[in-house]
Amino acid sequence: MIFYIHHIEKIKKRRYIFVVVLALTVFPLAGQKSKADRLFADKQYYAAAQIYEEEVGNAKPGNLLEIQLNIGLCYLNINRPQKALPWLERAAKITNSNGETWYQYGLALQQTGDYRKAIKAFERCLQLQGGHPWAASKIASCRFAIQNSPINPYANFRLANEINTSGSEFGVSPYTNNILYYSVAGAPSGRAKIDQRTGLQYTESYMARTHKGLIVNPQAVDHMLPRFITSGLFAYDSIAHCTYFAYCDPDNNTRCGIFSSQLKGDKWSNPEMVIQNKRNQVTDHPSISNGGKRLYFSSNSTEGFGKTDIWYVDKGSDGKWGKPVNVGNVINTPGREEFPFVYADSLLFFASDGHMGYGGLDIFCSAINGNTFSPPINLRRPYNSHGDDFNMVIHGKSGLMSSSRNELVSDDIYLFDGIPWLLYLSGYVTDASSGQPVGDARLTLSVDGKAMHNTISDSTGYYGFFLKDETSSMIYTRASGYKSSLTEAKVNNLRRFADFRQDIKIHPINTVPVTVSLYDKITNRPVIERGIICYNNDGETQIVRTDANGTFKLVMQEGQREYWIKFPDGYYLTESVTLAEGQNTYSLGVQPLNNELFSEWLRFKKGSTEPIEMSQPLIPRIASIIKANPGMVFQITGFTDMAPEARQTDLARKRAEYIMGRMVEEGVNQQQLIVSERKDTPNNQPLNEEQLSAKRRVEFRIKR
Repeated sequence: MIFYIHHIEKIKKRRYIFVVVLALTVFPLAGQKSKADRLFADKQYYAAAQIYEEEVGNAKPGNLLEIQLNIGLCYLNINRPQKALPWLERAAKITNSNGETWYQYGLALQQTGDYRKAIKAFERCLQLQGGHPWAASKIASCRFAIQNSPINPYANFRLANEINTSGSEFGVSPYTNNILYYSVAGAPSGRAKIDQRTGLQYTESYMARTHKGLIVNPQAVDHMLPRFITSGLFAYDSIAHCTYFAYCDPDNNTRCGIFSSQLKGDKWSNPEMVIQNKRNQVTDHPSISNGGKRLYFSSNSTEGFGKTDIWYVDKGSDGKWGKPVNVGNVINTPGREEFPFVYADSLLFFASDGHMGYGGLDIFCSAINGNTFSPPINLRRPYNSHGDDFNMVIHGKSGLMSSSRNELVSDDIYLFDGIPWLLYLSGYVTDASSGQPVGDARLTLSVDGKAMHNTISDSTGYYGFFLKDETSSMIYTRASGYKSSLTEAKVNNLRRFADFRQDIKIHPINTVPVTVSLYDKITNRPVIERGIICYNNDGETQIVRTDANGTFKLVMQEGQREYWIKFPDGYYLTESVTLAEGQNTYSLGVQPLNNELFSEWLRFKKGSTEPIEMSQPLIPRIASIIKANPGMVFQITGFTDMAPEARQTDLARKRAEYIMGRMVEEGVNQQQLIVSERKDTPNNQPLNEEQLSAKRRVEFRIKR
């Protein structure tokens, strides 16, 4: 069945109310209302925006601010912040703009993911209007979004390409073994009427199934649901075969609220009222739990804490529904809390713009314990984004949700496996002596001795890791000028959704300046006037330059004895210098890239692929140098013994292959290594034992 787009508000209406009311009360245009003003007041945002844009060129200076602001608000109200942004920016930068204008500009920036500029806009709002009720919390949300930008690597989350179109898909409701969702055409079809509120065409109901992580068999809904469900989300009680939905009695428009209809045979019963709206009240988004004995919903009741709250109502032993109960201010805020969904009577998923998040509506989860609810956890990315993220449901082994993060299509449906799992470990790295934050600290999360994730602390010292499970973890922390630290990641009171705090204090270390002289191994000349990068195995980096004598100053950290010398111009091989306690001057020969490498390093026993004893400890050293030059490919060439010593015609290749195998064992990427063709040594004059030993070798060259 097809019905026009105004029914979409039954699903998304709470996403628009606040900005509209604010604009009408704070920014009325002077004088008599124009046609655009009347359309704006009637929530015909798309139509109003078109007329306002035509009026901009002829606007009087006194009205330009209001017109540009209202164009931006129109686009914000139909969830197109990218189109709203330039208009709100122009309005904000007009000389007489006020704090509220900068706030709306900040919202558009936040909802397009430009968090740093959004912070500046909200700060400007507070300068102009110090008591603004929302700006400070939006600044905190933007900072939260910046700090929590990584995506959970354990979330198998993707766009539901099976059903999404160039239009808009949203509004998922589980029903029997199926899901119902709504689809809006992205472009006009023939002479179809465009809805003046959104600029979109029409919406159609679809039914589909989830199967092995896919959405299959989408088809237009015909007569499967009660005829009373013409739009919006509904809840289905599979035990009682009963649906719950928002509805208005067509014979009595004061009888609006949440109704139910039960399937009896092959027919649905007439609607029965569960919750009746009071004057100017809207209830929506029903979700059934507790075996059909508790119904959650959202409402804009003035008896709540904010613009919309989440409530529930219980069914008594007599089968009658009791009075609505607000879930409380642990969940509800002065903002919007909507789209409740209860999983297994134990987890409450909901959307909110009042708790700290990424922008617009974010999805949160709270553990249910009877009539109490745990502090909600933001599910973070990828479930949340700078757009509106809402309507999360779990259906069988799959989860679905809606999001407006892709503004080109307004809303899309996303799919993920099972129930989201979020264990997040975060904290602050600070100086143990001063207590000051340590930025740019490098942290590695190790699980059972294996490095799993790396991150870097920000300027406030903040870091964060996603955890897969409760397995014991360690955090290895390094920072320039500090001793390395190994900290146990303490994960207690495990829950499916939990934030864990682990602050890390690191201790400053003493530093000793040393002088290093570089010379070319082939020419023996000093390497002069070259920029180089010095770094150690903990990632501490120093950028220096050699002087006219080929020397430079290096600050040696206590406990660090090996520093790698890298040449950004790529002329020399990256090599390292090993420092000794009490020694202040060093000399290091560096290898040009166009010559034989590691000359005389690798010699072999006669007739064997086994290196001599003196060459064995040099193999890890060569491997470390190759790993320090990841962009290069090294050719390994083996040599045979002198005849009549040679007994194996393929001895040269076997020696080269042996060394390549040892390199790989030491962690070298095999793609960096090439074994060359056999290379025999000519036998044209007698050689002593030292000379014979020198012929039994493997050499390295830079291939590319």
